[in-house]
Amino acid sequence: MYKSYTLMLEQAASHVNEIMPWEFDDYLSDNPAALLVDVRETHEYEQMRIDNSITAPRGILENACLWDFYETIPELASAQHRPILVICRSGYRSVFAALSMQSLGFESVTSLKLGIKGLNDEGYPIYNANHVKIDADLADACLNPAVQENQRKPKQ
Repeated sequence: MYKSYTLMLEQAASHVNEIMPWEFDDYLSDNPAALLVDVRETHEYEQMRIDNSITAPRGILENACLWDFYETIPELASAQHRPILVICRSGYRSVFAALSMQSLGFESVTSLKLGIKGLNDEGYPIYNANHVKIDADLADACLNPAVQENQRKPKQ
């Protein structure tokens, strides 16, 4: 299964523009009207986020991008012609989200490779829901939880 997921990710990434965390400031300078869309789950976004981002969890993203759905996010649904940078925890969900958004007609979608983890590693400020900057080491601990024993592949 893991190899299949890796292959799916590689195939999706081959159709998506990506930037590295150290290119983040340049991307924002080159795209001042960019919409930062965080596709992590709501509880992840509430725990920590990038300044000036909006949340559209991956599970509702397609409906959030379109008008006339309960999940519609007007700022996102009206952004088909704006540059969009999609963010997740480590850069995987954002690739799939960017590909979906492109399929829905969004013209300029980019995925942040390595996600919010990469931004934290680069020293970019991460904030909590009260807009208080989170210590980089604390953010790192939250962004890199240990794999539980029951989540490991059983030994044959």
